[in-house]
Amino acid sequence: MPLGVTGRLRRVSDSEVEPLEEEEEEEEEEDEETKRSWKFSPTPQMDVTSENEKEKRKKKEEKDKKIITTRRRKEEKKKRRRKDDDDNAG
Repeated sequence: MPLGVTGRLRRVSDSEVEPLEEEEEEEEEEDEETKRSWKFSPTPQMDVTSENEKEKRKKKEEKDKKIITTRRRKEEKKKRRRKDDDDNAG
């Protein structure tokens, strides 16, 4: 038999049981409060991550703008060349 087991059942009074139930309820309440606090208050680490994401987005947008302007310039050059070729041929 494991330690602490006598093999006999005994009645437990309500006063012995209540403190255990209260402790369990308090733990559950604390867990719920912790969950709530996580939902409504971001941690500083989360803020840092969002700042990094913002910086990455800005860099990506700038890069995309550069790519777009470069494409436009190339297209304009092609149009000019075609126009010049047409003028020279005609």
